[in-house]
Amino acid sequence: LWVALGHRVYYSTASNHEDFTSTGAGQLAVFPGAGTRILQILSFKGVLFIFKEDRGIFIIDTSQFDFTASTVPQVLSINQNLGIKSAHAAVQIDDDIIFMDVHGSLQLLSGIDNFNITGAPLDRVHRINEFIRDNVNIGQLAHSKSVFYPHKREVHFAVPQSLQTHNTARLVLDLNHPDNPRFRWSPRDVCEALWLRTNSSG
Repeated sequence: LWVALGHRVYYSTASNHEDFTSTGAGQLAVFPGAGTRILQILSFKGVLFIFKEDRGIFIIDTSQFDFTASTVPQVLSINQNLGIKSAHAAVQIDDDIIFMDVHGSLQLLSGIDNFNITGAPLDRVHRINEFIRDNVNIGQLAHSKSVFYPHKREVHFAVPQSLQTHNTARLVLDLNHPDNPRFRWSPRDVCEALWLRTNSSG
């Protein structure tokens, strides 16, 4: 089990996820000079992706980590300019991670290389970045939430509209056509939480 507090991550022993003090447990500093604090960790393809508030995306490769050895995994910086505002800003989709950065732009993790962005943000590529700036209260993105709806192949971002302090709209990214994702906007619901549940048909 991996947990975060401030700029550090803590890992338990392999045999007991509540034991953070015995041999095999430990802690790692994650670039304390970057960002405000760790907000979100996602496990993806044997790697922990660590997102910090304001700026900083880092990785810890756990695929070859031997918890019984005295060595510790290395923390690597992916990008120290991009960050998030919410602990629910990043979500795993099929073969990637998508996140909403501090400016409200939607980013694919695959479009980020070491210290560089190799591709433009999704919203800029599809020309809705101006719509986001005009309709989303960027200063209140700490309240935003996200969830991937695999059956419909959609990512839902609950966000506060302009002048609002809670999530009053959803920005939906439709991934049914990966080469040409579509966006839609729904101000119908107040979305303070987003989750999926399994119905009787699965």
